[in-house]
Amino acid sequence: MLSNYTVSVIIPAYNHEKYIQGAIKSIIAQTYKNIELIIIDDGSKDSTYKKILEMESDCKNRFVRTIFKTQNNVGTSTTLNRLVALAEGQYIYLIASDDIAVPEAIETEVLFLDRNPDYGLVVGDNAIIDSESNRIYYGSNGEFVYTEKDAKYKTFGEFLQAQVPYINFCSKEFGSYESFCRTNYIPNGYLIRKIIFNGKDLFSVNAPLEDWWLMLQISKFWKMKYINKILFYYRKHNSNTINQREKIDSYALKTFEFEKKCVLSGLKNKQIKRILQDVINPVIRKKTKLDIFGLIVLYSEYRIQSKQRRLFIFGYNILLNKRNFCAWMTIKESMMIKNRKKITNFCESIFCVKNEGIHKVIGICGIRIKIKNKHKEILKFFADIKTDIEIFKQQQIQQIQQIQQIQQMQQIQQIQQIQQIQQIQQIQQIQQIQQIQQQQQQLQTLCSLLQQLLFYIEKENEDKK
Repeated sequence: MLSNYTVSVIIPAYNHEKYIQGAIKSIIAQTYKNIELIIIDDGSKDSTYKKILEMESDCKNRFVRTIFKTQNNVGTSTTLNRLVALAEGQYIYLIASDDIAVPEAIETEVLFLDRNPDYGLVVGDNAIIDSESNRIYYGSNGEFVYTEKDAKYKTFGEFLQAQVPYINFCSKEFGSYESFCRTNYIPNGYLIRKIIFNGKDLFSVNAPLEDWWLMLQISKFWKMKYINKILFYYRKHNSNTINQREKIDSYALKTFEFEKKCVLSGLKNKQIKRILQDVINPVIRKKTKLDIFGLIVLYSEYRIQSKQRRLFIFGYNILLNKRNFCAWMTIKESMMIKNRKKITNFCESIFCVKNEGIHKVIGICGIRIKIKNKHKEILKFFADIKTDIEIFKQQQIQQIQQIQQIQQMQQIQQIQQIQQIQQIQQIQQIQQIQQIQQQQQQLQTLCSLLQQLLFYIEKENEDKK
């Protein structure tokens, strides 16, 4: 059964006077009814906001709540935070001001999240359209073609799947944190739970690739689902940010570095501190912070001269000397590392424990560590971290279920109130009908009396004559 939760559709608009009304009309045409529409024009230099206001009357008639705002240009991240803050729905649907949603998109995605409270995001496939809204496809050389027979990839989802062959979009691997640490591969037109934002500004100017940043944050605690069905039209034209290759690369690097910084900033956890003091501090002689989401770079090691080495670990730069070199080598020898020179892969595998023969192996950030007796405490530590994450997920699911129960009770109460009102109205209508019938009977009786009176008057007049 489809819920009646409010979906907050948010649109950050900028310089899309040609397309904004098409985006709005696609939301008006949604088969899902309980929608609020929130649009902020981020200081467009063209007539985008004028085009938005032209749709105001239609939007107020269609949506349960409509908010249109304009502001001086502050950038996408700040605008998105303001849009989310204005949203009152249980779900948030983000659409760019030049894209188009398929009519059943929101209904399809709401139905999935309703039935799967452990999922935080759901998204469908995207068809690709050009600046004139013509359907286009990816050719064999990455160019766009206009005929399906010349297409190598018919949809945006097919193209993205080819870029990340190690992730099966239709499997449970889709949307994992470790996979997002390599790249972003989520299509457009996704529906997410409002509870994920938890009243905080999730977007940051320090992470200019907003989509990738958002996926990194959601995937730390929530599952994601890909629906292999076209639910969105993604527009590709010359002004698409993704076409500005140099700019996108610099944005990716900045977003990547900010995520690493956030993860390394860590949590103040006594158990984490104790493990670090017992395992890491004897080597680096400094306090270190670690986040439950995993280690970003376990270590990088460089040979400075033939007899000297420098170690980079947890952001610290340590010259290895006689005092600490042996301690470092003791830890290093316990690690089975393919590339001993430099490990910079960002969370290739955040955390996994596998059995290899009679041994257990921890996989973390691309590093495989065979668990010996002296490492059992570390294994317990990571198992506790995994348990903490599962507890957090369960708490989030329980919170969602409680909200859903409250909302269902409210819906039942509203239905009961409506039924009571309808019953009262029916009684009033019956009473009004009865009153009218009584009045009609009285009028008929009066008319009959009048007719008799006239008859007697006429007869009396005839008798006198």
